[in-house]
Amino acid sequence: MFNCTETGMYKIDALIKAYEPCQLIFEFQEKSVVTNIKATKGEFKYQTLGNIEISETGNFILELHPVQDDWKELELARVDLVKQ
Repeated sequence: MFNCTETGMYKIDALIKAYEPCQLIFEFQEKSVVTNIKATKGEFKYQTLGNIEISETGNFILELHPVQDDWKELELARVDLVKQ
């Protein structure tokens, strides 16, 4: 859950450690987007998951789920929303 105090377009960046490429689904409100995760050779690196538009302020939930057919183990350290 996060609190948004300013409307607009946001880029979703995640700090991820992945030994093999895989896919995640991020869900925000009624939108679902499949995003490709690149292997990071055992190091945490930022990867952009996609963009969302937030049209009102308040509390929101951003969900991340594995794509079952293309799932590999990964570590997720943080998720940042960057205003565009």
